[in-house]
Amino acid sequence: MLVDEFEFDLAVVHRGRHQPLFGEALEEARRKAQARIRQPRPPRIQALLRQGLGLKERLAADPGVDRDAMAREAKLDPSQLTGLLHLADLSPAIQAHILGLPPAVGRGLLTERRLRPIARISDHREQERLFKALLRKPLRAPKVLAVPIPSLKPTHGPLNVTI
Repeated sequence: MLVDEFEFDLAVVHRGRHQPLFGEALEEARRKAQARIRQPRPPRIQALLRQGLGLKERLAADPGVDRDAMAREAKLDPSQLTGLLHLADLSPAIQAHILGLPPAVGRGLLTERRLRPIARISDHREQERLFKALLRKPLRAPKVLAVPIPSLKPTHGPLNVTI
């Protein structure tokens, strides 16, 4: 009995045709396919929160620095600086949750845009209540598959046509 242990694979090429790959071409195709797979990364909100905490710490350490100068130095728009400082004012429990998030592929549920309204609230209990409600929300709104269209009724009577 003959056994062939030659390794190959088929690749889809121009117009859906299949081409056999083996040897170096097979290894190169596998490397390219592996490179296309998105690797998990820490959520962006973690970096923004850390940046906000650093800016808040610097602002507290040097009371002579105004926000506009700090924004220019950090190469941020003043409104972005304010948003980052608001993130730094989140309750410690929310901050710990954000900083403890595992790396993920794609955008998660917690984004700066979703946390912005919560961050503007000064009461930590209210922040935590809204944060828990945010965590219970689905990631995306359900799609409406079909909406029935009401039948159109004529608004006039029968037409009298003479030929």
